[in-house]
Amino acid sequence: MTRRLDRLTVEELMFLDAVAGVLDGRRADLGLSQQAVAERAGTSRTEVARAERRLARHVEVRLTTLWKVIAALDWTGHEFAAAVDAELRRRRAVGRPRGGPVAAAVPRRRRGPPP
Repeated sequence: MTRRLDRLTVEELMFLDAVAGVLDGRRADLGLSQQAVAERAGTSRTEVARAERRLARHVEVRLTTLWKVIAALDWTGHEFAAAVDAELRRRRAVGRPRGGPVAAAVPRRRRGPPP
């Protein structure tokens, strides 16, 4: 069963965006392309790209694919969870002065002009 983005809570949206940001950031830190991660994970580059997409372009990713990508990024499940937790804490801290947790849920684009 799927849930449309407009039916998700602010916390759920923040979590999904943090997961995408952590995956994208880890890949960049390791200096790997999406294709290289896909080859390590035994999946397609498209699946890696889906896992890294931000809220503006959110799509579903299978949990098995997510675990493969996490392993391909040389992380354990605990390390990944700790990284997502740290990212959520950072976003909440950044969001408070500007209006509370709702402001922290607004996706921040890293590249390109605003849509």
